[in-house]
Amino acid sequence: MHGRLKFKTLEEIPWLSLVTYLEIIRKGGVNLRNIVLPLLILVLVLSFIAGCSSKTTNKLVKKNVKPDLSSLLKKLDELGYYKYIDSSQIERVKNISLDAGYVFGWEDSGRDFSADAENLAEGGIPEFYNEIRNFLKKQNVDISVYDDFSDKGYTIKINGKNYVIYDEKELKSENIWEVSTIRSFSIINSLLKESNSKERLYTLYGGNDLRAVFLTEEMYRVIIESNILPEKELPQPVPDTF
Repeated sequence: MHGRLKFKTLEEIPWLSLVTYLEIIRKGGVNLRNIVLPLLILVLVLSFIAGCSSKTTNKLVKKNVKPDLSSLLKKLDELGYYKYIDSSQIERVKNISLDAGYVFGWEDSGRDFSADAENLAEGGIPEFYNEIRNFLKKQNVDISVYDDFSDKGYTIKINGKNYVIYDEKELKSENIWEVSTIRSFSIINSLLKESNSKERLYTLYGGNDLRAVFLTEEMYRVIIESNILPEKELPQPVPDTF
């Protein structure tokens, strides 16, 4: 049909059909080893790549699996987690949490606020306190805030009382963000305690992603004991410093 083809290596063979290749091999025009060995190597390489791709995909799928929060949200609802928002919005906020795999519901829940530890350390505490002011009022905590922020340190005055966030020596500390977070949150918790509120402020995440979440002790325990959330998603209690 084609006569005796004189190709000696795989590179010399034109892009032909499988039938043509078989005919070439049958007629002995090509050294079989020159064809099979490269093809075998190619198959092994492609198999290896496919295997790696499959493992990577599986890891990504597992990583993106969201926890089922429905039972936990139900318990939190029963404990009054959503009592500070309009009842008509509760299911919407729950659905936001379910879709995102995030329990606390962000600002829509009325309990979860952005804090940003860097901002707190750089004179942003009054701004943060203003964000949570409405929640505090519901706990009978009304505050007037003044601050003194300089290269000598950072002091907050609330309702006439001074609170040192950090002094000149602490200002040089590498963990100044953490110090500012703990002390600014602890001030709020001391005010809540004085007003006989069961609510307390908890930290979530940290750094620029810091969140401030208000919970009762019972809500906190339900979250911790649910064993649903990974450790990085768990709220942390704030040490008493005031």
